[in-house]
Amino acid sequence: MRFSSPVFGKLRRFPASVPAAILLAGWLACGSPAYPQSNEASEKESNPGPYTIDALPVPEVVRGQVTSIDFTPDGDTLLLARDGRIWIREKGADTDWKPWSVHGLEGASGLFAGYFPKSVYVVHATGITRLFDTTEDGTADFVKSVIPAWRFGTLGELFRGSPAVLPEGDLLLSPNVRTGAWSGLVMRVPEATGVSPWMTGFARISAPAFGPDGGWVLAGVPKSAEPKQEDTKSESPPGTELPAAIWMLAPEVEEPETAETAETEETESESGSGSEPAEKPKKDDESETPAPPEETGPIVAEAPAIYLPKSLMPTAPIRPAFPAFGARGKRFGVFSSQGFVAGENSKRLLRLMPEWVDGIWQGAVTDFAAIESTDPGIDFLEFSPDGRQLLAGEGGQVLRIQPAGGAIFAVHSIHLATDGIEIRFTRPIDRAKAADLKNWKIKSGRPGSPPADFGAFSFPADTRVILDFDGLAVTAQFSPEVLEAGKIYDFDLSAIPSASGEPLSHGPVFYTLHRLPKTPVPAPRSPEIDESSDEKPEKENDAPESESEPASEPSSQNSAEIVEED
Repeated sequence: MRFSSPVFGKLRRFPASVPAAILLAGWLACGSPAYPQSNEASEKESNPGPYTIDALPVPEVVRGQVTSIDFTPDGDTLLLARDGRIWIREKGADTDWKPWSVHGLEGASGLFAGYFPKSVYVVHATGITRLFDTTEDGTADFVKSVIPAWRFGTLGELFRGSPAVLPEGDLLLSPNVRTGAWSGLVMRVPEATGVSPWMTGFARISAPAFGPDGGWVLAGVPKSAEPKQEDTKSESPPGTELPAAIWMLAPEVEEPETAETAETEETESESGSGSEPAEKPKKDDESETPAPPEETGPIVAEAPAIYLPKSLMPTAPIRPAFPAFGARGKRFGVFSSQGFVAGENSKRLLRLMPEWVDGIWQGAVTDFAAIESTDPGIDFLEFSPDGRQLLAGEGGQVLRIQPAGGAIFAVHSIHLATDGIEIRFTRPIDRAKAADLKNWKIKSGRPGSPPADFGAFSFPADTRVILDFDGLAVTAQFSPEVLEAGKIYDFDLSAIPSASGEPLSHGPVFYTLHRLPKTPVPAPRSPEIDESSDEKPEKENDAPESESEPASEPSSQNSAEIVEED
């Protein structure tokens, strides 16, 4: 199924002879052919689209052969070719690429440059290899095989894609197998000891990526719902084939120091002679040999944070991408701090809108853009360190998606509150249309249920509609107890245009609800703007400012009290 967003147009594939700087897609405000003409230059500058896509300039010898990209701690860019060669470009440079490794590694597909300039990990068809620059001359001169594929009894491609790395240095990878002991899990790969499962419970799963809070985020397909002795609201019917999904793991938090611990440490320091601590009295049952560390099993996957309905994600997803934790406030347009994911052999790019509700992640997803090309689809996604560019691998090239400064009308985010549902937009909305609950078309259903089984949601009779003074947010205020945990809510808001009559740039928004908030959840400003940048919040010049603008009469079935916030 081919999808084309009215916002982003169609991304067309260009022959290698076309300069990489040429714009590859016509966007909302532009609406022009992908090949810009010289007489259109001034018009584009005065009326830019919201985002642009172009191809990252790469060395001629690897054009059409790029399989992965990563960044060093200093912000330099590393490029991996399918034959295992690695090229480097210093931060701030545009086209000045230099070879860093010429060692051939067949079927190279993944890269980790977090230990650069000392070493770089490469994932390839026959295993995992670590390349070292021992002479510190700017090129790799020593090769070490970390994990050869034959150890797992396979001659095929055991791993594919870039790994994640734990703080202690162990790699995290998802084996590229469908059956057997190593299928449906994330593998922990130390260099000195044997491999072990790190996270289990999937049918298919990607390697982890960094999430919006410094934790981990993964994309995959959950195991089909198994029969349970106790049926709960959060479970799908037994045997249901569940859709693809996003899992989010919160970062580990160190235990805070207690008063008892601090007092013990202070006593020990005072009782010591200054060079050696005072000897503690031993208990009768305390032996000289220290107890072995407690063995902990792998993480078992729980309910996903966000389900990806098959209408958006018909295949298994690839590893998602979020801006680096420290770059969340940077400027990827109005969608800064949000994540993106694509499917295997899919040309569709989805936008993720997670939120933290009383100790768990849940949230929404909708479509963002689509690619039209002869290649199967998007191979990888990666944000630049500053969060300004989303890089997508497609057909052996690297596409750069970045803000162009133009306006876009979209749902920025959906938030659950203790008193209802708040929807934030990127531009001021038509206040009369938003105040009429007939224009809020919401359906709900269990994960994995066909669309025909999704039932219409009816607002309670005492629902109030609250419009923010700036027109960027609208809240349906009601008791959230009428919502059901464990369901996916399908929001069709196409009947609510912007204040200037502009339609939404995307289709329905799907919200996965696991938990109803018990405490108020502060929602971020929409759109998120870095105050230090030159970007300003988008405003509608023709947006109605009058508080007395008449609102449409709500229907008797969905009657509502309309409140305008000052």
